[in-house]
Amino acid sequence: MTTTADNQKLTRTRLLQMAGGAVLGATLSYTFITTLRHLGLNIKTWPWIDVAAFMEGSIFAFIGLISIAITLSPSLTAKQIDQTPDAPPATRRELSMGRLQGLILFLAGALLLTPLLASAHGANTANAPMLFAIIVLAFLGQSLLNYILWRRADELARIAITNTSSVSFWILQGLLFLAGSAQKLGLLSTFSLWTAMVLTLGVYSIASLVVSYRTCSR
Repeated sequence: MTTTADNQKLTRTRLLQMAGGAVLGATLSYTFITTLRHLGLNIKTWPWIDVAAFMEGSIFAFIGLISIAITLSPSLTAKQIDQTPDAPPATRRELSMGRLQGLILFLAGALLLTPLLASAHGANTANAPMLFAIIVLAFLGQSLLNYILWRRADELARIAITNTSSVSFWILQGLLFLAGSAQKLGLLSTFSLWTAMVLTLGVYSIASLVVSYRTCSR
């Protein structure tokens, strides 16, 4: 049974997590902007879709690294899983799953940032095939990790993954139909595959957060 004292501890823990996240987010933004300046890149001149891709990739990579770091502490991992102040230490399986999820997120961020930064930094056609080959190999590796995660996941996690995919499909199908209709009528200019991919990742990420929260709240 959860007591008033437990609820107060949980509230304080969540407030501290939010404050820590805000500080880390600000630090991350400053670090990335400073790094871009050192690389001679000015994000202010980028198209909005590239800025969105940069933000998505940075968030994925950052959350992935934080997730891996949290698994270094079994007690902290347990609090993240159970959301209770007195949760028992996480098991080896839970720590392994946390690291796997963190690695998948980090690779997702790296895969998104690599072509963006390479293009912005002036990657030439001579280096493009080699860079694309590396991206393909990294993508295949991440896909394998996703399959391993699915095989190891419990029923609740599989339900969340399946529901996220279903929600994302119906939302993106509807948006694609509306965008295609608008283009056919001359109301919307053509857009690139890069734009479609960045928007797809954005929709999937939001759907994943909503579905995971609703699934865990049941």
